[in-house]
Amino acid sequence: MGYEKKAYYEILVISVGESPQIITQTLWYYLYNKIREFDRIVLVTTSTGKNAIAKKLFKNKGLMKLEIALGLKKGTLKISKNDLIVLKDKSGKELKDIRSSKNSEDEMQQIFECMKLILSDENTRAIVAVTGGRKTTSIAMALATSVYGRSQDEMINIIINEELLASEWFFPDNPNDKKQKVSISSIPYIKTGKYLKGLDVNNTVELINIAQTRMDEIAPLTKVVIKGKTILIDNKKYQIPPSLMMIWRHLARQKVEHCTREELKYCGDCNDCYLDQYELVDEFYETIGEEYCACVGENSAYWDNFLDNFSDADSFDLDKTIRENRSKLKSDISSKFKNPSIYQQIQVQEIFDSNDKRKKRYGIQLDKNAINFTD
Repeated sequence: MGYEKKAYYEILVISVGESPQIITQTLWYYLYNKIREFDRIVLVTTSTGKNAIAKKLFKNKGLMKLEIALGLKKGTLKISKNDLIVLKDKSGKELKDIRSSKNSEDEMQQIFECMKLILSDENTRAIVAVTGGRKTTSIAMALATSVYGRSQDEMINIIINEELLASEWFFPDNPNDKKQKVSISSIPYIKTGKYLKGLDVNNTVELINIAQTRMDEIAPLTKVVIKGKTILIDNKKYQIPPSLMMIWRHLARQKVEHCTREELKYCGDCNDCYLDQYELVDEFYETIGEEYCACVGENSAYWDNFLDNFSDADSFDLDKTIRENRSKLKSDISSKFKNPSIYQQIQVQEIFDSNDKRKKRYGIQLDKNAINFTD
């Protein structure tokens, strides 16, 4: 297998504990199998890990031995001083180990700052290995990678024979020996980097809370109760005037009762149930009128007035009335639904007809499974 054509500046980031063998094992896997070459190697560790790296990889020539085994030129595998990230406490003293909650807080803050810088350039691609070091280190690095991660980045775990874990084994001397097999497990994770662009937040906890809020904002609604002129979401009531609500109810009912793609479990990007202006006019008296009745009650004076005013199609401009009411409906929704996620799913959407770009079709993004009519 040859190296893939380089489209990015390649970075390898590894959390390292007292066993720097994780570094050579990871490099061996990617280089021996010709999967990827790295332009930069970043190691995140403690002072204990730093000393182990200095002794085993440089003084004892662990990196040089790997270069020889792989047939690489001397000095091909470089780790600069700036890329050896040693975790420190608030006073700037290097941490020997992570043993307290205070150490963990300092550790997380530094790892987030480090990963923010590493993952800030769209011309780079990072592989983040979270196998080595304390669990808190791996968790912090994984969380930071998720917060700042781009679509091109990967998170991995290095897997070797359990018998070799506590040994001084750096990489296979016999690639055909099954006991010396090095494997990589790709870890799927949520990449939220693009949702946090432009934020200058130094506090890690605040940043995570912002990330969670933005994720909540795009979460789909799972239950919307419709009763008369009221839309109920998470025990909060939103009331829309009946003359406007009748249009919204009609578009919502299209989702539930007139779905043309029942094989779809969820609506997703499907908009086959959207209606154009002509269809709204044609369906006004029969179906949209019934929605108005549901809003005001069949025996109410409002319903009587509706019948009196709209029973004669020649007495008013129906096309104009629907256009105006639809516009008023959108404005009313904009003024009442302040949560971005709710607003996006409740608001009347306009799209161009795929068969006739001169025509627009109207509907709502709300998933059909979330709609619950109670009248």
